[in-house]
Amino acid sequence: MEHIVVSAGRVKAGPGEESAELRPGDYMSYRANVPLVPPAYEAFEPGTQFVMILQHIRDAYERNAPGIQPGRRVTEKAGAPFA
Repeated sequence: MEHIVVSAGRVKAGPGEESAELRPGDYMSYRANVPLVPPAYEAFEPGTQFVMILQHIRDAYERNAPGIQPGRRVTEKAGAPFA
């Protein structure tokens, strides 16, 4: 899940046709595994600020990356360390 809270300005956020204009104090959440049609986020005025939190849902993680334990870097499993 992605969670967005706007603290200043106005921003268009969300996946595809479900995107909406958000203002200070607005909150939106949506599934993070759906395609985002660019631009996924578009600020409508200078100084726009928002906080985005990505929520990890264990069951979805295990379906998409079997054998990888939460908390481990996927690149470690593949043998390529982070740069």
